[in-house]
Amino acid sequence: MSMGSCGNNFLSDDQIRKGVFPTPQIWVEKSQEYLAKVFGENWQDEYYIWDCCCGTGNLLAGLVNPYKVFASTIDQADIDILHTSINNGKCNLLAAHVFQFDFLNGNFEDLPEELRDIINDPEKQKKLIVYINPPYAEGGNYTGRTKSGVAKNYAVNQKFKPLIGKATNELSSLFFAHVRQAMPAAHLAAFASIKYVSAYNFQQYRQFFKADYRGGYICLANTFDNVQGEFPIGFLIWSFSAHNFPAKIRTDVFNPKGQIIGQKHFYNGQQYINEWIDSVKIGDTPIGFLSCKLNEFQYNQYVCVCNTKEQLPYGCKSVAVTEKNLIETCVYLAVRHSIGMTVPHKEKWIRHNDPFLLPDKKYKRSVSFLNDCLIFRNSPQIKSPNLSF
Repeated sequence: MSMGSCGNNFLSDDQIRKGVFPTPQIWVEKSQEYLAKVFGENWQDEYYIWDCCCGTGNLLAGLVNPYKVFASTIDQADIDILHTSINNGKCNLLAAHVFQFDFLNGNFEDLPEELRDIINDPEKQKKLIVYINPPYAEGGNYTGRTKSGVAKNYAVNQKFKPLIGKATNELSSLFFAHVRQAMPAAHLAAFASIKYVSAYNFQQYRQFFKADYRGGYICLANTFDNVQGEFPIGFLIWSFSAHNFPAKIRTDVFNPKGQIIGQKHFYNGQQYINEWIDSVKIGDTPIGFLSCKLNEFQYNQYVCVCNTKEQLPYGCKSVAVTEKNLIETCVYLAVRHSIGMTVPHKEKWIRHNDPFLLPDKKYKRSVSFLNDCLIFRNSPQIKSPNLSF
């Protein structure tokens, strides 16, 4: 079945504003390969599949058992396109299984009876895979990709705010949280920015999202239509459970041509470098100010030392540099920039969401390390060694 068999990739301005980005065929095929690895070669016959934000159906291309597949989305226009494709024999879905539904606001009692029965039956729910590429729009962040007020438009925002905190700013997190709470015996196979796995602002989210990691991969975000920027999008498979969010997960890494180029580990549950620098005793007389905007690799460009607060990058938090914390601020600056320089440019997207963690307690014992940090100069002449991910 061709990629366009269940719709098309032409987006309205409103869809782009909402963060709607169709899934390219290359990543659809890879995702279904991973689903087969996790759930077995006969997964399409043995499991039910629900794409609750299906758009015009790109993610469903290649599925072969229409009796097991359900598709819904908030926009009736998308449903009309899918029904037209079904009627024309261009889309391998059942018309009765394709319906308009607002997943973040709707009442599950309004779902088709067959799907409702699956969700309400604990044993059948164990055979349900929620397979989605949700909107990536954010209600507020620090990256410039903000869609102001987008996430706040949904009833579940207020419902989940006490449970997942700042993660409610992002629509994909609201989808994941709602799936987790409403279908606790099901499985989630989803595309999303990888930051929910390790970023500082998602700590509370990870405490809520109890699941077993089953496998997945990351790919470059700008391989998706209308997505700007070089950062990882992950396709990760989860089986909900009583287990805490894993301390470490491993993903495969694909280049834009769909070739595997390595593996990447993501870590959770460790203290971040900004928490460490905030805990260091400051002293009384500032000799400068350290700009330390957030923990992630992507914010290294904002890490610097300025003579005055007025010289700091706009919107950045800072720590006063004094005689008492001079060594620690030099360690902070040197670690963030030296690691940034040793990552080849073509691999920076892989590191994009990696958070810097606090230094080992033994760092004070190495006089040579401390001296190196003290005299560190951010030089473009430093050549990058070959590093594993």
